[in-house]
Amino acid sequence: MVTKKRKISGKGDGAVVVDFGDTESRGGAKGARSAHVPEGDYAVKVKKAELGKSSEKETPGIFVTYEVTSPKAFKGKILRDRLWLSDKALWRVRQTWEALGVTVPSKKVKLDPRKIVGKTCAVTVEDEEYDEKVRSNVVDTFLLSEYQELQESDDEELDEDEDEEEEEDDEDEDEEDDEDEDEEEDEEDEEIEAVDLDSI
Repeated sequence: MVTKKRKISGKGDGAVVVDFGDTESRGGAKGARSAHVPEGDYAVKVKKAELGKSSEKETPGIFVTYEVTSPKAFKGKILRDRLWLSDKALWRVRQTWEALGVTVPSKKVKLDPRKIVGKTCAVTVEDEEYDEKVRSNVVDTFLLSEYQELQESDDEELDEDEDEEEEEDDEDEDEEDDEDEDEEEDEEDEEIEAVDLDSI
């Protein structure tokens, strides 16, 4: 009979023996939890990628840690994604690898998560409520070049909106100037008429 090794044991003297052999030390530093950022698209860089399992069903997966590189307001924020290695979820693994610029053949391949560390792509995040807290959930990954194109088109739209606002402001100013000129002309006419009347 195989007995499972106990991680914790005590002798009833108020002390406890704990085996920390399989735990990773952070040296007391704050944990890098996934940040909550506004819903939308972000440029990211893979900071860490490793194999793992779900806590309940022990489903194998690839745990990816992203660091936001753009927009500047959220640069350095950490986002996390879990890519499950189940038949129904493999499309997300492929999508992520291809978004990172890795060619994925349509056959059985060996994936090494460590090889995507340092690579860049873009992600779309949406809000998700978990344990009564709102967190950012990665729902899509796509090529960084697409993100840059979207940003450029957004900038162009902003410029067009600003130009339209400036044109509207100029038109309003022209209308106000015309109204002022009309009022001044009316006042001059009234003064002339008044002088003419007094001279009679």
